[in-house]
Amino acid sequence: MNKNQRVPLLIYVAGPISADNPEEELENVRMASRATCHIIEMGHHAVCPHLDWHAQQDNWGFDGQIEADLHYGQLMRNDLAILARCDAILYLGGSPGADLERFFAETVQQKAVFTELEDIPTPKELGDSIQED
Repeated sequence: MNKNQRVPLLIYVAGPISADNPEEELENVRMASRATCHIIEMGHHAVCPHLDWHAQQDNWGFDGQIEADLHYGQLMRNDLAILARCDAILYLGGSPGADLERFFAETVQQKAVFTELEDIPTPKELGDSIQED
């Protein structure tokens, strides 16, 4: 982390949402929700697009197809705009959307990418490492 790094971090939670059936989709949302809670409990801030899942249910089919006026590309552009304002990303697993978010964060934005909650330093650890630089 660099000296200009904000503490606490604003961490974007990326992972699959869509699944073959409603139960798996709900489990993906729960996994991301648990990760979001853990990030907040650590003292950081979190952005979790999965938390919009319930609001989108009227507009999404469980076959993974968007049935609303918003198209997948519009939703991804929205997510990437939010991700651009974050400090880091927690990548929970692969999906077309999560893979794009990870590529954008890592390659385009050069943000920290965490793949395990345990790898995220606490705000205190970050503060100490920034002062040591």
